[in-house]
Amino acid sequence: MTGRKRSIIKTDESKRARVDPSIAQVDTPRRTRSSSRTAAQNRNSPPDETAHPEFSQFIPAAQYNESSRTLPLHMEPRNTTSPRCIMNASTSEFGKVIKQRGFIDKSLLLNLVLPQNQEEGAEIFIVTEPRRFGKSTILSMVITCLDMQPTPLRNTEEFRRLKIMDDQYAAKRDQYFGKCPIIFLNLLCTATFTDQAAALQFVKSRIHEAYKTHKYLYKDESSDALEADEKELCKHWCERKYRQLIDNSEVNEGLKKLSEYLERYHGRKPYLLIDEYDNMISKSLSDKTGHQFEIAMEIFHNLMTEILKDNPHLEGALVTGILPIHGKSQSPFNNAFRSTFLDGSHFNKFYGLTTLDLNDLETNLQNGTPSISVSDEELEIIKSAYNGYFSREGLNVYGIWSVEKYIAKGKLEAETFWVDSGYVTNFKVAFKSYSLKNVLESLLRGDHIALDVMQVFSEEDLLILATMKTEPADVSEELFLSFLFHQGYLSYVDETPTHIKIPNTEIKTMFVSKITEFYKTSLTKEFLSAAAKESPIIFQVLQNGVYGSDSVFEESVGNAKKKLQMLFEKFSAICIKMNEPFIHIFMGQIVAHAGNYVLGPEIYVERKRNTKARLDHVVVETTEKKFAVIFEYQHDKGQFSNGYHTNAHGSLKKCIVKNYSNVFNNSELYPPSLYNIEQFILAGVSINDMKKVSLKCIRKGMDLSRAVFMDYEI
Repeated sequence: MTGRKRSIIKTDESKRARVDPSIAQVDTPRRTRSSSRTAAQNRNSPPDETAHPEFSQFIPAAQYNESSRTLPLHMEPRNTTSPRCIMNASTSEFGKVIKQRGFIDKSLLLNLVLPQNQEEGAEIFIVTEPRRFGKSTILSMVITCLDMQPTPLRNTEEFRRLKIMDDQYAAKRDQYFGKCPIIFLNLLCTATFTDQAAALQFVKSRIHEAYKTHKYLYKDESSDALEADEKELCKHWCERKYRQLIDNSEVNEGLKKLSEYLERYHGRKPYLLIDEYDNMISKSLSDKTGHQFEIAMEIFHNLMTEILKDNPHLEGALVTGILPIHGKSQSPFNNAFRSTFLDGSHFNKFYGLTTLDLNDLETNLQNGTPSISVSDEELEIIKSAYNGYFSREGLNVYGIWSVEKYIAKGKLEAETFWVDSGYVTNFKVAFKSYSLKNVLESLLRGDHIALDVMQVFSEEDLLILATMKTEPADVSEELFLSFLFHQGYLSYVDETPTHIKIPNTEIKTMFVSKITEFYKTSLTKEFLSAAAKESPIIFQVLQNGVYGSDSVFEESVGNAKKKLQMLFEKFSAICIKMNEPFIHIFMGQIVAHAGNYVLGPEIYVERKRNTKARLDHVVVETTEKKFAVIFEYQHDKGQFSNGYHTNAHGSLKKCIVKNYSNVFNNSELYPPSLYNIEQFILAGVSINDMKKVSLKCIRKGMDLSRAVFMDYEI
């Protein structure tokens, strides 16, 4: 699948994989949290090779007096700085999260990922969800439940109350709980790498961490499950000198060997868990040359192929991340079940907060000590600011991180708790692509966009995104919007899942901040200073001239054009390549600094025969609301396009032929009680590749032939 030269069109819904309902009958989900770490740490001694102990053996029942407790453990008072503190944002370790007041039970996910019996063979699940939707906590939960290493948590009352502990799931618990060796691989990387050697060292460090939890493989002198050289290899992977002891050629097969050794040692296949599987790929997208991406992609493909493809030593695997990556043609994920963000699969219920989860959270907080009451006003803010995600099947999902942070704040005003995934490093570049800028502005206006969201990204798609900084025009709307969608910046529309939207005010605020950041980082201080000084003069000159004679008006247009030329010369320092988006951004900045003039972005104008035309900008004087300017912009390529020349004459002619002045007849936009537009100017603006600004204008009541064909440039 390629991301080049796509257009947004409404297509038949493509076939998407669904979890077979026969695998698991899943009740409506309820609880989770998020961040990054695992409960499987520092397991250095060999496990008991006798029978697997029952949970009651971990903590004697006499040590737990349930009758003495008046509240569930996770509702008891805690030493916190705020009485409304319901979560610890610094951890995703299940053993800690389960004791927090904001805990939401998502344990029935285990019923999906575990086979009905061991003979069914390994199943690989790849689940991609946005950041802060609970992925790492769920992996920690799976470790806690399956790991054959004893853990006291499995004998606590909190654990017994999990939904997966219901009698109907007893058969699966008997087969898997406390009986699986675990391989946990966390591929979160904090820095990019410029060469293959550095990338391999990163992967080695992650495999080293996976081996460290199984030091008993080489320390257990009584076991002959491993040969002497195999024990020596395990020791090398576990020791701090692994960088020197392990050759780079051995990296890719490191995890597969670990799975084989664990199966031989325990007589039971290990379960594989991978967190942040796509992180090193996503980090590499910030390199505009694409070199880092190619390095990361090669290592990613080799690593995943070795551990996942045709590996007979695995019980199963749960792989999580943000971006659904297919990789190269011979992908190791071809036979895996994929669940992507809001795709309608059963997995969607277990990430984020569903409506029922929110109700449960509210009840838990009210019944806790101290009692926390979520007011109706707070619920309305939650629904407005942090809601709005809908799956293709109509499931309503909230961002769990933002909801719990908001409740903890206890303020009757929305705040932005959204944490950037860090993958949208090229977000600002989108404003330099005319088509992407248009569609982003449309989304910001609240429009719904028809889009068949891409459910997986190929190597070519990702390379296009990586080189977006130098070639933004090569990125199709479908690819870029799908890229944003999977990171949680967009959602399906509940009534029409063939369309997408910005889900809530929190994300909309983030979009606006990105635009603001683009201006701040792109525009020079010299331009901003000049714009603040000259922009009010430009519109005042036009307003003064519009009431004079034709010659006075023409002179005012000429003076305005000179100032626009001067300002654009300062502005154009940020141009990579002249195109229409720069003209829009440039004029937007001129109006933003214009004082008593307000900018209305692209609006549709009613025309004859129920047709509509879209003008670029309307600028209205805000004091008396009697004067306005309608702008149409073009990049002058010295040619005709859609029947109009691309110069300023063509822009002005378009204003006239398409009756842009009819916009003032729209009583919703310009109610007569507030506006009395007595005089207006139609203005065509063009800038050519030599960065020369042209301005052609006509005022209300002026002779059309004179306006269109006369040269106003002085």
